[in-house]
Amino acid sequence: MKQKPLFLFFFMMIILPLALSGDRVEGRNTVTPIDHAGLQGILKNAPCPVMVIAMAAWCAPCREELPTLGNLYRKYKDKGLNMVGLSLDVGGPGVIQPIVDRMDVPFPVFWGGDKLAFRYRISAIPLIMIVHKGEVTEKIIGQRSESFLEEKVTAMLTECKAL
Repeated sequence: MKQKPLFLFFFMMIILPLALSGDRVEGRNTVTPIDHAGLQGILKNAPCPVMVIAMAAWCAPCREELPTLGNLYRKYKDKGLNMVGLSLDVGGPGVIQPIVDRMDVPFPVFWGGDKLAFRYRISAIPLIMIVHKGEVTEKIIGQRSESFLEEKVTAMLTECKAL
C-alpha cells in the first residue's frame, strides 16, 4: 500500500510538471508513446483545462495549424496554458517526430496511435479537445484561424483563473 502514495507523489511532483512544460531533452521535443492511463493521468491532474491537439503526419491541415498552435503556446504558457499534442499515426512516434523537429513544436507531443483515436472517439482531424479534470468538455473539429484559437485560449485561461 505504501507504493501507491509514493507513486502518486512521484507522478505529481516530477512526471506531470515535465509532461505539461514542453521541456526538451538535449534541445529536442521527443515524441513519446502514451497509453490511455498515462494520458488520463496528465489530463486528470492538470490544475486547469488542457488543450489536446489530435494530429497525424499525413494530415496537411494539422501541419498547417501547428505553427499557430506553437505560437499561442509560447505566448500563453507562462500564463497557465496547458497544451499537449496527440499523434494518431499508425506507424509509431517516429512518423510525427520529423514534423515536430522541423516545426520546432514547443508543447509536449505524445503518440497514442489508433488505440487512443478509438478511445477518445476521434473520427476527424485536426481536432482540438478541451479536457478538464479528465473529461472532454469540447471538441473542435477542423483547422481554425489564429483569432479563433486565441479566443479559445484566452477563454480557457479565464476559466482557469475562476477555478
